Amino acid sequence: MAVTTTTTAGITSIIFTYRAATAQFTKIADQAARYLYSIEYTRKPDAPYDQLTNAQKLDILDRYVFRVLMNARYAQDAIDGEKAKQAIVDAAQLEPPLT
Repeated sequence: MAVTTTTTAGITSIIFTYRAATAQFTKIADQAARYLYSIEYTRKPDAPYDQLTNAQKLDILDRYVFRVLMNARYAQDAIDGEKAKQAIVDAAQLEPPLT
């Protein structure tokens, strides 16, 4: 896998590139999209899975990857917030008591 970024006019694109033999990668992507579709992880198109276009299947994968990134971000924000709170508590404990 390779990741590239490009920035134009203040907008950044992150591109994930996966390389594998066509048949192998097609099968992997199809099975992943089918699984996500079946568990309703993403918004379902108004068609049975077997009638979806390749673009719709890739959209399912794209939405999933985006959700993973956002969920990880929110989890890290929560961790950082807890660390900041703990630092405040620790600092307060180091201060001498008021007399």
